[in-house]
Amino acid sequence: MKDEIKRICFVYTRQLTKDYDFYYRPQNINQKSQYNLIAAIEEQYQTLGFYKKTQEVFNSGWYKLPFEDNKIIIFRIVKDGRRDLCNRLIRRYEGALVTNINQETIKLVEECLEEIQADTNNYGYGLIVYNKKLT
Repeated sequence: MKDEIKRICFVYTRQLTKDYDFYYRPQNINQKSQYNLIAAIEEQYQTLGFYKKTQEVFNSGWYKLPFEDNKIIIFRIVKDGRRDLCNRLIRRYEGALVTNINQETIKLVEECLEEIQADTNNYGYGLIVYNKKLT
């Protein structure tokens, strides 16, 4: 089950020298759908007002959005205080594209994201442990 969940996880972020892109892609959708996934999250990001937050560090908790082919996007928005070379705050969207959602799914997604962060060591992303409470 965990291997299946890891294949549907995603991490979308800016890196120190590269603009926003998938750092880890969900394997169950094509490139056009990947673009639609980020567009849906960006729209939600604007709606939630996170772009107005001046906090350098926060973890948004989990959100869900309907998506194509009866799938559901579950995601959270994370800022860990890091900045790129132009001194802009870096945020990341991380989550998974699932067909059903429950507490076990969330737990597995969190575990997989921790592994992805540790495996990639995305400039320290894997080194920070975040609050795991669901909101």
